[in-house]
Amino acid sequence: MKRLVFVASPYRADTQESMLKNKNYIIDFMRKLWTNKGEVGFAPHAYFPQFLSDLNEEQRTAGIECGIAVMKVCQRMYVVGSIITEGMEDEIKAAKQIGLDIIYVPNPDIFFSRFF
Repeated sequence: MKRLVFVASPYRADTQESMLKNKNYIIDFMRKLWTNKGEVGFAPHAYFPQFLSDLNEEQRTAGIECGIAVMKVCQRMYVVGSIITEGMEDEIKAAKQIGLDIIYVPNPDIFFSRFF
């Protein structure tokens, strides 16, 4: 069985275009996780914005809460990028309370270069 992992990275941005860029960035990271490590990544901001708005504080909070519910069945957490946002801080805190191993990946290119 493949390992399910939680992936945290920045999503919120000043423009919709930047938010889409952040979403695509993490989708690419999860694709590489699967290809290089055989891990199934779950990033809330790659899924929940399909039906919840990050610009609506109530819906944003619901998305974070739903993400943490999924986190509880994950085997580890990856924190991707060099910036830790407020939402990521909440996720990291929850991961520590759950007891997940947390792996910080400030530079995915360097991280994945070890698998080629």
